Amino acid sequence: MFDRTTHRVALTPAGAVFVPAARETLRAAELAREAVDAVRGQLRGRVTAGMMQGG
Repeated sequence: MFDRTTHRVALTPAGAVFVPAARETLRAAELAREAVDAVRGQLRGRVTAGMMQGG
């Protein structure tokens, strides 16, 4: 899937073909989870959290 060197990582031809199908699969799983959550009446959405390290 990847060609790796000490300085970079690049997709192989097989990796390039795999990426769109993997993204579709992940999106389908997200849609399925959202559909189940909607039936359950739960809150839906995505939360992103971050933090800054102070010195």
